[in-house]
Amino acid sequence: MPKISAPVVLSAFPSSTDGIWSFPFALTFDKAIHDPTTLRYEVHVDTFPSLGSPNLRIAYSNGANIVSFQNGALGKSFELSLPKRQISGDITWYWKLRINGGGYGGGYVSDWSDVHTFVVPKDSTRDIATSLWDNIADDVAYSKVANSSNLYRIMDMIARELDQALLENTYTQKDLSLEMGRDTSVENNFGKLVGLGTVATEPTVSYRWKVRELFKSFINSPGVVTGIRRVIRTFVGEDPHIFDATNTDGWILGINHIYDPLHSTEPDPIILYSRLDKGFHWYVRIWNSWGLTYDSTVLENYVNLIKPAHTLTTFTYPTQKHAQIRFNIADDWNACSLTDLVTDSSGSLTLDGAAVSGTAETPVIHIANVNAWDVLSLDQVLGGQTILVQLRSSANGVSFSIYEDLVLGQAPISTPLQDYVQLKITISTTVPGNKPVLSALRLDCLHT
Repeated sequence: MPKISAPVVLSAFPSSTDGIWSFPFALTFDKAIHDPTTLRYEVHVDTFPSLGSPNLRIAYSNGANIVSFQNGALGKSFELSLPKRQISGDITWYWKLRINGGGYGGGYVSDWSDVHTFVVPKDSTRDIATSLWDNIADDVAYSKVANSSNLYRIMDMIARELDQALLENTYTQKDLSLEMGRDTSVENNFGKLVGLGTVATEPTVSYRWKVRELFKSFINSPGVVTGIRRVIRTFVGEDPHIFDATNTDGWILGINHIYDPLHSTEPDPIILYSRLDKGFHWYVRIWNSWGLTYDSTVLENYVNLIKPAHTLTTFTYPTQKHAQIRFNIADDWNACSLTDLVTDSSGSLTLDGAAVSGTAETPVIHIANVNAWDVLSLDQVLGGQTILVQLRSSANGVSFSIYEDLVLGQAPISTPLQDYVQLKITISTTVPGNKPVLSALRLDCLHT
């Protein structure tokens, strides 16, 4: 399986149960992930920045050492139990996450996310109890050393209640943060602000992800188009295609009169004229390659809140899905039939020894219902070398078409649109001692 894009990690936050923490994240769209529901996730949590101390906690989304795992369409979250709060002080924890396993071949792996931190507040019970004892009048001082006395138990109970009040105060302040607020505060504060309600069948982490992205679409997007793209990615994960058809189609705005409500009989202060050069017409093509469930009306409403004034927006929803055949790690190259080619220490494909030419033939790859080829792209090191990529297809995985020579940056022309494909790579060099290197190959396609 190829190396794929790392998830986007959100801030860890405490759950409603003391000692249980949520570690939320969201998938980044990647054409090479054909079915995201099969992915497995791995999280590392530690008290040292290196994430290599004896305190290291390692958990998997399908493992037994987790409280739960929320598996939303895009937003997902580990729920983990951490050690109790310490009387010695606040404890800083470090964590990172990646995709590790799953997929149509069972072995997707992403890069690690950046390392993030969160702080577990100290347990102040002892400090509060000590302060209470120190303020007891001298005439009852005899009980201060009698820790098993009823007086001690009462003081300890009061101290624990005050500690919980301090803890709740700390978390309540963090509830004012979109990143670190607890689920109910995200809904009651930021959810109300962006006008998004919860869906009963949706995990809370999915709602958190949507609220976060919508908020940033309005507040933190450097431009209208960037904001629209972010809104759409919030629901389907994938970037849309936005085409400005103003110059070709134009848009008849009609004449819109704006009146002053207090002086409705006076002449119109503003008239918006119906000139083709006064309005815009945008086509927004919304892809949904992962087949996620969402409300298109809600999505369109948010886009319409961001789009420029006097812009007609036509939404289209293709049934086609993007997919990509990708080879970019040693395991993938080594799964090919190699002749005079090997993988180097970086996981790239290169010539073996003194060979000046070699070939790699991939295993047969199944992509259901291919209906359009897209471009070929390579990551390579040039220098007196030639890399030829060929493609063939089959309806049953046995009888194949002839190999077609592909052109870099262009789509295949003659290869039939069939469900089983195979690639052949030929690498050669005309400079003795110069070993060409191919680190990644990508062939995009559309399917249904």
